[in-house]
Amino acid sequence: MNRKKSGQKDKRLGIPRRRGTAPKHQTSKMRRGVRSLVFPLEVVDGWPPYGSECLPFKVVPGGLKLLVPPLYVKKLSVGDVIAATEKDREVRSWEHVRPSNHTTIWLLAIHGDANRDIKRALKRLNALGCLTSHNDDIAVSAVDVPPNVPMQSVDAELASLDPDEIGIAYPSFRHAEAS
Repeated sequence: MNRKKSGQKDKRLGIPRRRGTAPKHQTSKMRRGVRSLVFPLEVVDGWPPYGSECLPFKVVPGGLKLLVPPLYVKKLSVGDVIAATEKDREVRSWEHVRPSNHTTIWLLAIHGDANRDIKRALKRLNALGCLTSHNDDIAVSAVDVPPNVPMQSVDAELASLDPDEIGIAYPSFRHAEAS
């Protein structure tokens, strides 16, 4: 495999690469019944800083079930079962077979010092029952909020973060609205 070294520009996208072509989640070893899918990313004004994201899926009847919260792929949440079409080892198209009831939240440190605050918040969110992913290189995080974790509890944790220091996005919101 011909990998680009850190700092080299990807000729297709014209952006600097950081540690390979895609962020790794969990482990690079393939477990039985688990496979990775590489999702090409649309890069706009240098964001995201990668041209693709590699995500682990469990092979289940009817499709592939996402195991970790994505850092960059929109409209995907942990537990989603999808059908994907691949070409040259990259996903060319995908669709939900069975969406989960999980919500995905993204956190981005706008300033380097905010990364410390994000890590503290991630620990508190883990204690609530959320699954988290974090990329230290660029201080971006993804939070999986399972349906049994009240969104009000998550919102209370996120409210403690300074919005001038940390950006928050909801690329896949699935929780029922509180009444």
